[in-house]
Amino acid sequence: WVQKGNISEGASGELDEPAFPNGDLLKNKFPHIETFDDYRHILLQKHRGIAGTYINYGYNCAEEAADLNSVERVRVVNKIKRVVRTALLPSLNSPAYVNPANGNLSAATIAYFEATASTPLNQMVAAGELSGFEVYIDPSQDVITTNGIIVQISLVPVGTAKNIVVTLSYVVSI
Repeated sequence: WVQKGNISEGASGELDEPAFPNGDLLKNKFPHIETFDDYRHILLQKHRGIAGTYINYGYNCAEEAADLNSVERVRVVNKIKRVVRTALLPSLNSPAYVNPANGNLSAATIAYFEATASTPLNQMVAAGELSGFEVYIDPSQDVITTNGIIVQISLVPVGTAKNIVVTLSYVVSI
């Protein structure tokens, strides 16, 4: 995020001029960073019109179409694993009541676990780390035999304005 991502220490400071580890300046070796972007490399870059040095994008080794195709998305998923685990951990070995007529999980048990898992996710949505989510617990799980509850979480990630295209045209009137 360019607005929050200047990594240089200013003029003549460290990282002010993007370079390779051997000291070769990036602009001298590869003036067209788009070539590296096509191959999903992470590089430092400058932007005309704003001071500083920035990372081009948070690529990782996943394919572009993969759910976890960027450092940012992996970070969010790892955080979700931590915060949901922390939220649910006090409920480990707690009672999981079932409906005596059919053996399904009771509505109260489902509501409790869904609400518990949702609490930190709601905080992440409020903080802008996630666009949305859904927590689902299948009531037909056989908790009596398995002694476990499967909680399914579906995530809606935050998009990235990696490219901003502006079109201009002259018109006779508006």
